Amino acid sequence: MEKKTYNEILNIARNVFEDSEYIFIKKCLDVKNYTKLRLFVDQKLDFLDALISIESYNDVLNTQLQLCNKLDSIILNVIIEQY
Repeated sequence: MEKKTYNEILNIARNVFEDSEYIFIKKCLDVKNYTKLRLFVDQKLDFLDALISIESYNDVLNTQLQLCNKLDSIILNVIIEQY
């Protein structure tokens, strides 16, 4: 994975995830466990979707959801490039 992609993933993760989750993401990236990372991001996407369906319009949640979708796409591209 390119350094640019690595940094982009971490920058997005800082804006979406809590500190402990961010540390988990960084560890997954460092050991190149992209599949586990993608599953983790998918869980967060499901969680954010559920929150948005319960709550009325919330700019923060919508922004987090957009960033998480972008993160998911980036990680999927990394997985595809790996093979």
